[in-house]
Amino acid sequence: MSCPVRSLRCGASWLSFVVGDCSSLASGGGLMMGMVFTELLDMVEEKFSLDVVDSILDRSGASGSYTSVGYYSDEELVKIVVALSEESGIAVPDLLYTYGVHLFDRFVTL
Repeated sequence: MSCPVRSLRCGASWLSFVVGDCSSLASGGGLMMGMVFTELLDMVEEKFSLDVVDSILDRSGASGSYTSVGYYSDEELVKIVVALSEESGIAVPDLLYTYGVHLFDRFVTL
């Protein structure tokens, strides 16, 4: 099963975001850089609250201890996003899209 993708043009660059059924993301077994995790949690704290960050980490069973230069399981990131969806009532594709925009803004800033 593949995940549908939505593209966003930002200047001369294109970003692609997963939309639709994203259940296949959890089966990849890959690693993601810790910055992806720390930026997600920063966005959740900014848009929701620190209490929501604590709640989704508890709900997902994630360790919650990430460094921006470490590597962590992509499955753990998917569990955090699913927990945020359950906590907020916002669909996973919408959360992923919002996070993609947030992360791109951060990359531009860095």
